[in-house]
Amino acid sequence: MPLRLRQAVAGRPNLVSDNRLDVITVGERGYIVYPSASSVVLLTPELDLAETFQFWSALPHRASTSNPGIVQGVCCSTADGLILAWSDVHVVLWRYLSSKGNAGWTVHSTVVATSCITCLDFVAGTLALGTKNGIELWRMNPQAEVVVWDRLWERSYPAPKSICLSPATGHIAWYKEAQRSVHMLATDRKGQAVGMAQELRHPREISWIGWRRPTPGSTDSHLYTITENSVFRIYSPVLDDPLWFQLLSSLDHKAFARTQHSSSYKGKAAETGFGSIWVWDAQILRQALEEDLERIKQRKQQDASVLKILEALQAEESDVVVWVGPDGTLVIRSIVNIERKPPTLLKTLPLARLKLPGGSPADHWSSQARLLHVPNATPNLFAALAPTGHYPSMAAYAVSLPGVFASKSSGIRPTGHPSSSDETTLVQLETPIDHFVRTPNGRGLLAIAAEGEIGTWYKQQLSLRPGKWHQGPNPLLGKGHWKTKDVPSRAATFAKGRAIVFYTAPPESAPEITLQHLDRDSTSPAPPVVLPHFSPTKGDHVEMLLAGQVDERPDVILLSHYRLPTDTVHPNESPRMILPVDPMGWHQSVIDWTTDTCLQDIVLTISNDGDLEFWTPRIEGNEPWIKTGVVKTHRRNVIAARCSSRKKTALVCELPDGRHEMTIWDSKVSEFSTGLELTYIFEPGEEISDLDWTTTSDLQSVLAVGFAHKVVLVCEQRMSYVEVTPGWAPFLTIDMERYTSLPISDSIWLAGGSLAVGAGNQIYLFSRFLGRDTPTPSPAGSARSVQLDEEEPEDIFQLIAHRNGPLVDYHPVQLGQCLLWDKTDLVKNILLQLDRSLQGCQEEGKKRLRFPRLEPSEFYSRKKVANAAKAVSPPIRLTLVSKLTYLEDDDDFTDRVVSDLIQRLNGPVAMPLTAPEKSFLATVIQATLEAEQQRRSLDICGMRYLISLRMYVNWDRLRKHHFSFRNIVWATHSESHDLLLSASTQTCDNAKMLWEDAKRMGVFLWLKPGEASYRNQLENVARNRFMMDEDRDPTTCSLIFFALGKKKVVHGLWRQAPGHKEQAMMLKFLANDFELDRWKTAAVKNAYALLSKQRYEYAAAFFMLAGQPKDAINICLRHLKDWQLGVALARVIDPHDTPGAGPLLKWILEDTVLPIAFKGGHRWLATWAFWTLGRRDLAVRILISPMSDVAIDFVPEAPLDVGNPDNDDPSLLLMFQHLKTKSLQTAKGTSEVSTKLEFDFVLHNARVFFRMGCHNLALDLLRSWSFDRPFFPTRNKTRSRIASSQIPSTPLSSATTAPIAVSPQSPSRPSLFAAGSGPNAGSYIGQGHKRRPSFMLTSGGRRESLFMDMDVLAESTANSAIPTPTAEKSEPTTVSAQDGGDHHSVKEQGQESVSPSNEAQSAPVKEVSIEPEPQQTDPDPPRKIGNLMKELKQDVQQGAMEFNMDNFF
Repeated sequence: MPLRLRQAVAGRPNLVSDNRLDVITVGERGYIVYPSASSVVLLTPELDLAETFQFWSALPHRASTSNPGIVQGVCCSTADGLILAWSDVHVVLWRYLSSKGNAGWTVHSTVVATSCITCLDFVAGTLALGTKNGIELWRMNPQAEVVVWDRLWERSYPAPKSICLSPATGHIAWYKEAQRSVHMLATDRKGQAVGMAQELRHPREISWIGWRRPTPGSTDSHLYTITENSVFRIYSPVLDDPLWFQLLSSLDHKAFARTQHSSSYKGKAAETGFGSIWVWDAQILRQALEEDLERIKQRKQQDASVLKILEALQAEESDVVVWVGPDGTLVIRSIVNIERKPPTLLKTLPLARLKLPGGSPADHWSSQARLLHVPNATPNLFAALAPTGHYPSMAAYAVSLPGVFASKSSGIRPTGHPSSSDETTLVQLETPIDHFVRTPNGRGLLAIAAEGEIGTWYKQQLSLRPGKWHQGPNPLLGKGHWKTKDVPSRAATFAKGRAIVFYTAPPESAPEITLQHLDRDSTSPAPPVVLPHFSPTKGDHVEMLLAGQVDERPDVILLSHYRLPTDTVHPNESPRMILPVDPMGWHQSVIDWTTDTCLQDIVLTISNDGDLEFWTPRIEGNEPWIKTGVVKTHRRNVIAARCSSRKKTALVCELPDGRHEMTIWDSKVSEFSTGLELTYIFEPGEEISDLDWTTTSDLQSVLAVGFAHKVVLVCEQRMSYVEVTPGWAPFLTIDMERYTSLPISDSIWLAGGSLAVGAGNQIYLFSRFLGRDTPTPSPAGSARSVQLDEEEPEDIFQLIAHRNGPLVDYHPVQLGQCLLWDKTDLVKNILLQLDRSLQGCQEEGKKRLRFPRLEPSEFYSRKKVANAAKAVSPPIRLTLVSKLTYLEDDDDFTDRVVSDLIQRLNGPVAMPLTAPEKSFLATVIQATLEAEQQRRSLDICGMRYLISLRMYVNWDRLRKHHFSFRNIVWATHSESHDLLLSASTQTCDNAKMLWEDAKRMGVFLWLKPGEASYRNQLENVARNRFMMDEDRDPTTCSLIFFALGKKKVVHGLWRQAPGHKEQAMMLKFLANDFELDRWKTAAVKNAYALLSKQRYEYAAAFFMLAGQPKDAINICLRHLKDWQLGVALARVIDPHDTPGAGPLLKWILEDTVLPIAFKGGHRWLATWAFWTLGRRDLAVRILISPMSDVAIDFVPEAPLDVGNPDNDDPSLLLMFQHLKTKSLQTAKGTSEVSTKLEFDFVLHNARVFFRMGCHNLALDLLRSWSFDRPFFPTRNKTRSRIASSQIPSTPLSSATTAPIAVSPQSPSRPSLFAAGSGPNAGSYIGQGHKRRPSFMLTSGGRRESLFMDMDVLAESTANSAIPTPTAEKSEPTTVSAQDGGDHHSVKEQGQESVSPSNEAQSAPVKEVSIEPEPQQTDPDPPRKIGNLMKELKQDVQQGAMEFNMDNFF
């Protein structure tokens, strides 16, 4: 799917020889061919660039590197399909090959002359070369498979200016520069020269010679000549001597001026000029006449006189000569009876007289013009005008023969795009482009070419669709073209490209910065103005010029003249690079003149160590430059860099092996983000030559990476929640070899998403619109596609929005996140609306889905409580079996609706989702239904595991992703392990769980080892492994059975393995008593023997049989690389129900699991390990705190190695919110996390939501996150800060921290155990409660209990040693065990807790006010947290719970 080529600015033609223009027709295509710089350019008749041949690349390597020069001339042969071009002594021929599906031009052959070539001609395999030493004749067989050129002869003559081969007989004609004679030499059939050259003298200098094409069957040769005074002469052979030519007839400009239609031209042509004569090619004219006559006969509508002329020209095979007068009059005459004998029958007849179209200068028409016929086209005849000194560009006109012979001016009209009045001149470059510069808004383009050549263009804004581009002008309008004496090394342009600033450093004079202005209707700028206050010292050089936006002619005013204070950071070191921040994406004023401060970063400096420093200037003040940010990349040897307006920086570094590494960095860095978004190392040979940024309409950055022959466009990618994907990826490649073989010199973005690519002296302007040459893949659904009526993206801005924009509301990724964040009602509403929309579109016959977008407020609104009729008390039905049955609320989300919706996903209505995404959406729909059906049986953690299991295990089968460890952690904190185990088993093949399945889902990491289901499930895994293979190999399951202590089971399994070669030996060996040391030693010896044979699993089984579980587990860790298997075995051998781990498990976690977690930056694995170890405070801290800090606190004497942590996961916040009030240890860990750190982590993951395309969820997170903290005593040198009453305010912390008031309906003595659940839970919230709902708790749900898992008295005793400061005006501090509006009960270890129901919304809490009093008035110390916890503990022991029926539901 390529970009559409909007305009191609071809190079300026070379005016070295008369062979500066030719035409060729291949198939049904016609081309205008001319030399430009070191290339051969092919234009269409509409003057659009079609092909470019690099001359020197077609030659052998030795010739191409020996001082390549410009191409001096071209020659074409339509009959042979060949294009010839020469430079110096080299001639290159290209042939058009028309094979099926692979038509194109290829190098045919090359020729090397003995001296420099001045002109050439080619006819039917014969090549005549005019050189500085004379004439050479070469011949080859055009039909031969292997082309071999033979030089037939060489003669010494003065260097000819033009040479022509006769198409009929063997004659060669040529003339010299500024001479009045034409020389002619005859050749025989073998090509050898015959006799001496004949000289045909003329009274004036020769301007053109050419041979008449004879009619079929004729062998006559006629030579045409035209002199400078516009006299046309015809020479023919003498009757008795065919080798000798004589003058047959002549026709001067007066004969054209004297016509029967007008007598006013008599005697006046000579006074105003001679005009120019142009001979039409008879063969091309004959082909065009045949098509026109056939077309006229079909229409049957044509002037009879015009039809008579056309038929006469075709029947008599007349030659046509055209004269263009100085006043723009075009006169056509025919020459008849040339081949008839005697010669006296020859005569000329007038055919037509008309005026040239407006805007066509008469002096541009010359004898060098060419007639081009394009078969089966309308029009089918074109006139190509050769460039001249006054008109250095190409021009082409469409010729309508019926209109011309009817003397209508409309018969000749210019081709190409309509000209624009705003274009000053057609700007084409002669020399190769060095680099581009654009204006800040991308409207003006400045090209700096070799030898000081400068070209400027203005990109106008056109409102044309791609299908109507040919009807409008070109977007790039030429403004100026000139040459400078010194080639500028730096440049900047502004004021619509009319103001240009150059920095030049000539070797013979001092460097300077000059300002030039290009006035309107002027192609060259005004004299330069040297900018003052610029006095560089020795060794200084300008690194950057950056211009602002000015509309009118600017005044030079010095605003700032300071040095960047980079020496404060990197003393004695200059920056490696100083770059401008790209202004293309600035959509506001750059400078706030009220404060004299720039609103944007202006400059980026890159140090030798790779530090990126952003700077903005102060227009006035003592601090001229302010550093706004630093990004440490640790990249050295930076060779290229660019910074976008959104402060995305691309760096290219050269590695020691020569390869190029490209990295993209974000300027927003924090504890959780280094700024690195992409790292890519290119293959050897792929060298980056250019980088450039642009910004889309929705402020997304796009990077163009230029190589030698391609430009790769890179954009940000939507982040995936399932897998790790690169932050940036290429989405489109511009293959410049489709257009030219020249290497790319530079590429630059212009306004409107257009990309200008410079190759040689040509400019290719690509629009942002996509071509439709290849089918467009259906992109991921986004909200942008809904606004565009779900059409396929038609430009790169829409394509980028599809890839990185906001997702549609019904996208499975967004729905999955809503389910994880307990927004089930919202998901059901979206799915029901999707079902109605699909059904409505299907009934109305619409092909595309019309889905109404949800308002952002729908994503953060409170979960709807049961309606008022059902809120008082749920209806109860008393059945015969004495059970209370609650009637379910009416719900439209039923099995039938789900089935219909899944069927409609693959229906006739098109959706902006790919086939895998539709399958994923169907999985999300089913998971939503299952979660809704089991919401009363599962707690919130189990529900999240079940949802992830349903979504991502099925997704894993499609995409082969791994089940995330985060889901294992959710299952660990669930109390519904039986249901989770059943659901996990169902996902396995044939509902039989193998160890691979258990390992992938972490079953034995979240099952409690003290439960019977743990051992039973482990035994089932072993049995399933034994039964999986037909050979029934007991060695595959012996390890687990031995760990379970079931040696007899293994003995029985060996009896069922009759085909195993070790059966007899194992039956005999297992019959012994392994309680005896003798047989334990024998088992150990067998284990070591199996280790030497690398049978590791079986060796571990023998260690387990010998009673050495640590050695068995060590084999699992070291050789099998399966720490989960080691954990499962350790939990079976040493089950540990209480918080903390047994010795074996502790050894595994501390020595293996935690080092893996920290080195890999796996926060989820680390929090599970700490939770299993009983370090629940660290389990909470590791979720959002820097892992290096936790590593130091865990093992201060030998901290673990820490890798790059996984911070891009919003579920970490979800787990942190869930655990921070889980127990006293988690409360302690939460208190050790600073509020600023939590704020930064919330902000970081809001950006992650944004990168995932879940913009509404990102907004909800920022709006609704609660920074309330559970109460826990913390050490502080000044005072003890208590919970949420002392939380500092943040931009996100808008929720009130006041305690929840107890309504009058609650008991007189409030208790932490008073339930706030049930359908009427909302009645417990006081009228003054204004708390914004928590992001994760927008709905009621089952609440966890607060465990007393640490010695609070010891902790409070330690804290009590801290002196209490004097509180002169301190307010009473309220202690409330709350979590963003969630209130928890307290229990001791091992004591069963009473949990609220799933529908609870909130619960009243016990409030204890501590009145701090001055020490001098009250000798008693204030109440400590220990007293509070004692009171709470007594409440638990005394059963001080207020009974509430709602607690059970």
